[in-house]
Amino acid sequence: MDIDALIDQLIVPAPVNAQALWMLAETQWQASLALAEIGAPAVPALIGALNHPMTGTRVATMNALRDMGAPAAPAAPAISANFHDADPLARRLAIGVLGYICDGVSAVLPALLERMAHDEDFENRGAAAWVIHCVAEEAGAAPGVVEGLAAALTDDERIVRLNAAAALGAIGTAAAGALPALTRALEHPDQYMRIYAADAIGSIGGGDATALTAALATISDDSAARERIRDTVERLTGARPLLPPEPEPPVSAHPWAALGRDDFLLATQPVQTQRRTIDQDRLLQAFLDAEVCNAFCFWPDHTFYNVPLPTPDQMARWRMTELWYFFTEDIFNPRAQRDWGYRTITEYNQAIIERILAGGRRLGRERCIWSVGHEQFDAAGHWRTRKQGVASPPVFQSKEEGYDFYRTWITTDIHKNHWNADYGNNRPSKFYHGWDAGDPVTWQFVERQEIDLSPVSMMSGGVCPALAHAAFDILPQIGWYWWEGQIDGASLQIGAAYARGAARQYGRQWLLDASPWSPLTGGMKFDADGNNLSGVTDSQQMRTWLYGYFAGAGCVFEEASNITHFRPTGSGEGQTEFIITSTGRMAKEVADFCFRRCPERGVPYAPVGVLLEHLHGFEPRPHTNFRGDGAWYYLPRGDGEWEIERFWQAVYPGHSEYPEVGEEAPLVEREPRCLHQSVVGDVFDVLTDRSPVEVLMRYPRLLTLGGIQVSPELLSTLRAYVEAGGQLLLNVAHLPDAISFGPGEWLPLLMNETGEAILIEQAMGHGKVILSLAPRNLAGAGEESAYLPQMVDFLREWIAPVYPLRISTQAGHPSHFMVNRLADGWLVIVGNHYPDSWQGTLSLDMSGTPAVAELFTGTVVEPKLENRSIIFDAEIPPFAFRAWRCVAARA
Repeated sequence: MDIDALIDQLIVPAPVNAQALWMLAETQWQASLALAEIGAPAVPALIGALNHPMTGTRVATMNALRDMGAPAAPAAPAISANFHDADPLARRLAIGVLGYICDGVSAVLPALLERMAHDEDFENRGAAAWVIHCVAEEAGAAPGVVEGLAAALTDDERIVRLNAAAALGAIGTAAAGALPALTRALEHPDQYMRIYAADAIGSIGGGDATALTAALATISDDSAARERIRDTVERLTGARPLLPPEPEPPVSAHPWAALGRDDFLLATQPVQTQRRTIDQDRLLQAFLDAEVCNAFCFWPDHTFYNVPLPTPDQMARWRMTELWYFFTEDIFNPRAQRDWGYRTITEYNQAIIERILAGGRRLGRERCIWSVGHEQFDAAGHWRTRKQGVASPPVFQSKEEGYDFYRTWITTDIHKNHWNADYGNNRPSKFYHGWDAGDPVTWQFVERQEIDLSPVSMMSGGVCPALAHAAFDILPQIGWYWWEGQIDGASLQIGAAYARGAARQYGRQWLLDASPWSPLTGGMKFDADGNNLSGVTDSQQMRTWLYGYFAGAGCVFEEASNITHFRPTGSGEGQTEFIITSTGRMAKEVADFCFRRCPERGVPYAPVGVLLEHLHGFEPRPHTNFRGDGAWYYLPRGDGEWEIERFWQAVYPGHSEYPEVGEEAPLVEREPRCLHQSVVGDVFDVLTDRSPVEVLMRYPRLLTLGGIQVSPELLSTLRAYVEAGGQLLLNVAHLPDAISFGPGEWLPLLMNETGEAILIEQAMGHGKVILSLAPRNLAGAGEESAYLPQMVDFLREWIAPVYPLRISTQAGHPSHFMVNRLADGWLVIVGNHYPDSWQGTLSLDMSGTPAVAELFTGTVVEPKLENRSIIFDAEIPPFAFRAWRCVAARA
């Protein structure tokens, strides 16, 4: 397409509705990408489009010039004319674009200095200082630049001050005239300003060593910054100054029972993202004093404004573990890059990575965990090449192709295509560089930069727990799988079977990220007293966090806790106070339960391994980003996928449903069925056919499911499993005709109503093979299919001998139940996730006269003893868990 035709796609009449606006943005974005690739020949036409009356046209035009880089230099004066645009987004974009073009910016330096000094929008002032930083070498020789930057050191906003200091440092010796202002900045109330000023002095040279030495005594909990200042003083004087005592830390430690534990992490997000005037230190103190967590999670880029992150020294003093959510290709990054005064995205990425690694060196790699992001990794609807108008989905002919595509998607740059036109074109105030931040994806970035990741533990993941096995297989360097649950309203119990099974198969760990955004009621809102009005209810949040603890997650992360656990009051820097919200009070209760009332959670006992094919790629829970139709989102659903789907529906009836109640119903009764009843208990771990026999041995029961086919290699593994004492439930559809399991005699085990065998069995070694002759255990086909009721009844009987708990319901909805093995007994957990009270009887295989206590209420239970079992009645309120610690009584 020629230049004129592409310009015509930018210059169109204003849309008449929101849908048309979105479609226009998509068209303009594609045109801007194509014009950027054309380069210099397109510049004259783009200069003309900068005067178009529609804001979207001007934004798309500047995006094209931004992506073009240096060839757009002739457009710099025309871009600067938009500094006074009526639309604030266009004004901000016009300033920032110059920092990506660089060439030709010297011609508009006076206009940039005027914006830096007088623009009412502090972000525009900061952006102007950043652009000057980007052209520091030529800017330093221009009249008025050094003086203007020196004056900006006293701006009320941190973004402006830090960018001005960074620009002066980049100018170097030519900025010597700013040394008096930088020296005064060493006494600024903002510690970051003092550090940036000291760094700038070090880059310029010739500063006041006495003032620098005095500044050392004003910086707390930042040994890295203190060492840099000592380096500067040593260069100036030839002598390294002694380290003076640090001042009183602004955030005091609050030791409590959870700190120092590494068997379970309960993480919150303590850095404010939405209010510029917030007092971050007071928010940190509120989190520590409330005793809601033993780990902090930092998202450096998913924030507004440059809110300081706690340093490694602070984290060590608080004895907190740190989790990081950061990836080099995140399109949020250019905003944070500019806010913190880094000239290039690479410099910013290097700085954040060094901060993460410094945390690992200070705390130890088990207490510093870095997730390279997850949101784009399994939003399979974006698995397409969107650049230059191509939006066709990938075409998979097989599961192997889907798996290989996923491997490429999570390890290379192609997953940048996740960021669509809405992200990249319509919100220039949030995503400064459009859809592509500029640097390669994290795994490629660290390889090219030769970064040693050994100081930290690595993590990856997504909203789809069914991909945990694939992630561990494709990325052997990760030790954790990050699963963002709850956000889609899909089953946590099925998801945990996949995530936990993958972790056990590969010897890794998993994290449950409990996102508070409800698919039915939207985002979180609170009234003036901090009561939750929408989003995921406090009750469901509490039960989700607790379920992650019971289910064996190495970490439960309370996402968005920076805006859900405390409500800020007051205004103005240093004047913000916090009240704990109803959600925050729930968080306190959960932390108290996990770390005080039930510090010994034991090991979740899942005696049944569900064996899938390695390439399965199918998400059995509806609503998720990865759902699609069949395997790998884009493949059609086959018999194996229907079998997986119907199996989980049979053992967890009603899972992932949205309740059929009106909007007038209480919020808690409208919660999606993330947690729900379980027919045979939470007894499953999902494995794949690549599991070694020693992994299979831990499961006394093993069943095949889905599209798995027993190859000769797998047959050898399964025979070893059975001969050692395991019982294998194998479906005839999974056993090719050419393969015979063993030479023994098959005996009928279960007959149907017409006298035909449904199940036959064969002894082998110390174990048994059970073959189901009903293909895939289904009645009907496709949408009409259902898992055979006889098979569900059989599963109950088959699992019972290896599962210690039996539960009967007298009143209320059937319950959710699970057991965890303790060193001297069991932890029995029952969940009621429905609006009526539950009453029933629990029977637990346990000899002797054990001590039994219900941990939520502190009630001691006197069970009946019967046939080597203990039996007791229980009642559970609506939407609640109860847990009984049943251990051998001490003499």
